Amino acid sequence: MSDFSQWHSPFSISVKCRLLRSEEGKPKSLLVALHGMGQNSDLMARAVRPLCHPDRAILIPDAPLPFEKLVSGGRRKCGRAWYIYTGDQDEFLESARLSAQWLETQITRAQSDLGLESCPVDLLGYSQGGYLAAILAFDSPSRFRSLVSCCSRMKTEILPDRQTASIPVLVVHGEDDPSVPVERSRESAADLSKRGWNVDFRAFPNAGHRMEPEQWQAVATWLALR
Repeated sequence: MSDFSQWHSPFSISVKCRLLRSEEGKPKSLLVALHGMGQNSDLMARAVRPLCHPDRAILIPDAPLPFEKLVSGGRRKCGRAWYIYTGDQDEFLESARLSAQWLETQITRAQSDLGLESCPVDLLGYSQGGYLAAILAFDSPSRFRSLVSCCSRMKTEILPDRQTASIPVLVVHGEDDPSVPVERSRESAADLSKRGWNVDFRAFPNAGHRMEPEQWQAVATWLALR
């Protein structure tokens, strides 16, 4: 049979988003925290506890793409992913920017729920979430107050040759990270600095791909200065 037909049809799923806020008063800013590949908002909510502050609400969404992976004992576990990466850069960016567009809507929803439509918004991403956070910040720098990239690499190659808008950036990385080598993170931070962005790069000895308490403390101290 040589004849066939095909079509594309939209498909949607429900995605959980957490919005953490203190009971001690109304927050003044919003932090958007993005988890790593195969993780979820439950895990990220536990990780960012050191960043909780009465002046700061924290939006922690599940990534919109389901992600299945093998874990110990041959079991399968369902997590979430921010984009699909097969090596094709155009498909990767299209996938990531679809997630970024969805995330923009959730940020607006969170601001509305807080009654803070124009409050400062800080971006934080861990691992794959760091890639997505950087893409979002690079595409819309005027939308955000700062960017924190954790155990990730920023895709500075997507930036235009000339860009006047920029925001402060903190990069934290473990010297012994086996998943994302620290040199890749350091190179992207250096490239961003050359482009005129204010980048604070901090590498932590004896730290791997997992964020350690001293790294979270560094993030909390840096965010307090915004």
